[in-house]
Amino acid sequence: MDTLTGTFWFNEAEVKQMLDVSLGPYLPNATDRVAVSNTIKGWYDGFYIGRFGGKYNPWSVMSYIQKLYYILSSRVSIGGAVVTGNIESAARIYWVATSTTHLIDVFIEKYPNEISRLTQSLIREYQAYKYGTSDSHGPANPGRPPLHVSLISTSLDVLKPLGRQFEKAKFLSLCLYDGYLTRRSIGAVCIPNQGLFTVWRQLFGRATTGSTMTTKLELGPKGKLLEDLWTNDTDFLCSLVKSSHSALANHNKFKEKEYADHTSAAFHVAAVFGALTHPDQPTVGIADLVMSREPHVGRGKCDCLMRLYSTANRPNEFGVLVEYKLIPCSLRVTVVRDLTRQGITDDNDAIEVEVTRHVKVIAEDGLNQIAAADYATGLAGCLERMDVCLAINNNAVYAASRLFKRSSLSARWRKVDSLKADSQP
Repeated sequence: MDTLTGTFWFNEAEVKQMLDVSLGPYLPNATDRVAVSNTIKGWYDGFYIGRFGGKYNPWSVMSYIQKLYYILSSRVSIGGAVVTGNIESAARIYWVATSTTHLIDVFIEKYPNEISRLTQSLIREYQAYKYGTSDSHGPANPGRPPLHVSLISTSLDVLKPLGRQFEKAKFLSLCLYDGYLTRRSIGAVCIPNQGLFTVWRQLFGRATTGSTMTTKLELGPKGKLLEDLWTNDTDFLCSLVKSSHSALANHNKFKEKEYADHTSAAFHVAAVFGALTHPDQPTVGIADLVMSREPHVGRGKCDCLMRLYSTANRPNEFGVLVEYKLIPCSLRVTVVRDLTRQGITDDNDAIEVEVTRHVKVIAEDGLNQIAAADYATGLAGCLERMDVCLAINNNAVYAASRLFKRSSLSARWRKVDSLKADSQP
């Protein structure tokens, strides 16, 4: 059986042979040939068939070679030069495009919060494996085997209606048999390659923030969120938080930790899509950004802290500190009572103005708490930092931010108006 299994799909030697025959005349430069091989390996390799690893998706490989052949042959015919952009532009999720993610979408619609947490774990593990990022599992170690997400059972009945409780094993089995995951050890699965990572990135976004916000993040420019915050524009940030599935409208039904975790996932979505990429540091990939959450030492028992920072602790990197303020519903009651004492009743506009004023004061107070705390450990490699405080009250979100720089790792932080490259530290 192993002998037969080993013949399934393409292996590396077969892919190389196809490249030599189909694209050899158009890739006289050895550097270009290596770039094509690496692109195919990164996007379509990584599958395990039985005990055989290093398997390439046949449809995707052939589609990529065909697409690149058309691009390169047309350029050669008009005397054009082969550039890296041509090689990269041909890389697409060809196989996934032959069908839909409908069955997975059914799970997302039924269990958005559970799928959000699970896809987040899959994405973290893939990034840790591919880029060697440091995370909660230990120091960076490029190329180490993924830690996987456990697959408890391989039984699958797609015709059985979904129950009230999310069945992780059933969902992972569906994704495994449908080719969205691969199994590299008994009882565990993981994302196999960059092509399917882009699919899981979209699924993570849809499960966490919904389709509309995911589309905005995917089509938006790199660093969109940071650019807005630099100009004190928090509309995009507030929309991102409010778009989290069920988190805001029903946050009183959530435990505080669950709500904070879900809001943190929304920021992770923004990070995965590049909205938290520093425009002045394009070499810092999104895999270099890791979020951690811990109880805050401030006054509010439901405050929590999320940190974005470079895991490599390299000099001159960027960090974001985010503090959540969950404002209790009683705030509105307090405002209405105070206005009534002043003779103002049934004035919804006045109530909203006062609620907004109170929440902004709380947000600014949160920023003061962040600025006064010592985050030298978490931001050891950072010379630039942005503090953001989210004040969340019922179905509204308010945000405030401040920017800081320091001239060296041992210097004190000082407030600045901009983190642009022309802003002197």
